[in-house]
Amino acid sequence: TLGIGWAVLRADFLDLVSVSRSRAIRSMADPVVAIDTEGRILDANPAARKLSDVDANGENTPVTSFFRSFPDLAEQLQTGNKDTVTVSHRGRKRDFSLTISEVGGRKEPPLARVVVLREVTQLKQRERELELLSQVQSRVLRHNIRNELDVIKAQNEQLAAELDGRQAQLAETTISS
Repeated sequence: TLGIGWAVLRADFLDLVSVSRSRAIRSMADPVVAIDTEGRILDANPAARKLSDVDANGENTPVTSFFRSFPDLAEQLQTGNKDTVTVSHRGRKRDFSLTISEVGGRKEPPLARVVVLREVTQLKQRERELELLSQVQSRVLRHNIRNELDVIKAQNEQLAAELDGRQAQLAETTISS
């Protein structure tokens, strides 16, 4: 207890936690914004400001103004939908997965929402490539099976032509099934 008291009162331990949390959010590569219940930006890290092309921290700016270049993103942030969104930013399409966390007590209504926009552009591109590869492999497999079956069918027809009577009937039954 003496150590805890010294850390809180003398070493400004609680201030260090606040500073380190603030520094961590500022240094995150993912855009992070805090939005109040009125749909205004409370705070935004540098990555969010860079994405929205806003120089200042954006305090008290409506979400629709802060993300005016991305109306779909602004709408999802206001409604609180947890989904992915695609935006065009500086001439290229970027996909973001939204993580929305409510801030507030357990028994009281939320005071704000913290939104982390995780970029998943490369992941989405890889999914599209894998889907295309799967389609190509499926077509090749079906083509190869069809060719092999055609060869077997032709060999059975030739065999049926060479055989007589009951054996020819047996070969015909094999061909038709």
